[in-house]
Amino acid sequence: MNCVLLFSDNELNNAVTRYLQYVMGDVKITHALLGHPEMLTPDMLHADLWIIEAFNPSDITNPEGFRTAKKLASRTKILLIFYYLPKNIPVEGNFWLKLPCMRKLSTKIKEVLNKPAPNINEFNTLESLWSALKGQPRHHRHLI
Repeated sequence: MNCVLLFSDNELNNAVTRYLQYVMGDVKITHALLGHPEMLTPDMLHADLWIIEAFNPSDITNPEGFRTAKKLASRTKILLIFYYLPKNIPVEGNFWLKLPCMRKLSTKIKEVLNKPAPNINEFNTLESLWSALKGQPRHHRHLI
């Protein structure tokens, strides 16, 4: 299995890498950092799974990870990670999870892998429930 991790810092990428290797065994992991679109490469589009932090903690008004995930809609399987969700959005959905939670991350990853990739309508539904997900960067850089 090939997996891309898109988080806000290398420490978090490395921690998630160690976790995935422990619970899933043979997994090839590629890292990228939010705020550094130059790290994203065309071969990453062929990954089996992307695990993405929805908001970059260094700019909490910019849902950079969510926008990247939305651009990948229907192309690949995605697990979008939130650390906060408003009360009108469930803590877990088809392709997202709020951390920390009572559910094992490995169980959620396996569930995501066994479902079809999320489609654009699922992302649009989340945006309609939480307008902060429609946020745009203050400076324009294209991620994918």
